[in-house]
Amino acid sequence: MKGAIEDYNQALGEDPNYIEAYLSRGQTLARLGKLQAALIDINQVIRLKSNLPEAYYSRGLLRFLLEDNKEGAMADLQQAADLFLMQGKKQKHQMVIDTIKNLKNVFRSRRI
Repeated sequence: MKGAIEDYNQALGEDPNYIEAYLSRGQTLARLGKLQAALIDINQVIRLKSNLPEAYYSRGLLRFLLEDNKEGAMADLQQAADLFLMQGKKQKHQMVIDTIKNLKNVFRSRRI
């Protein structure tokens, strides 16, 4: 995965607005456990392209994992669901809705 990070870094050095490279690098960083660095990349994706549901989905999960804030995580996931639905991606929309339901259960269980 470190080789992939280097490839994304090189691609971004050549084109600092390369959305897919930020998204992929952010997701790879998240897999490596570098959640803050991943969040920076995903935020950059959203700055560059505010209608990309995958970015909101990733940021929502990162916020949940970082325990950044419940409301922000849920808002991002809902935004992802709405964008997937608007784009006619019904299976992905349902996947996000299921994720939201599961995370709500996790939040409820943490209060106990």
